[in-house]
Amino acid sequence: MENLEKRIRAAAAARGLTVAETERRAGVSNGTVSKMRTSSPSIDKVVKLADTLHISLDELCGRKERNNAENKS
Repeated sequence: MENLEKRIRAAAAARGLTVAETERRAGVSNGTVSKMRTSSPSIDKVVKLADTLHISLDELCGRKERNNAENKS
């Protein structure tokens, strides 16, 4: 599974944005995405980045389908 940093980079590139521009638009610190290689970001930062990239949290986190009791009935 790809990690969060790689998915953010790919989503930004697909939208013609650099990572730095994505971070600026999201209102997070420069280097936030790179730091995701070694540390876990706060959910607030992930939400801001997802909103900026117009992508769902599920998609950004690599979740393809929901796997819960409601879907198993």
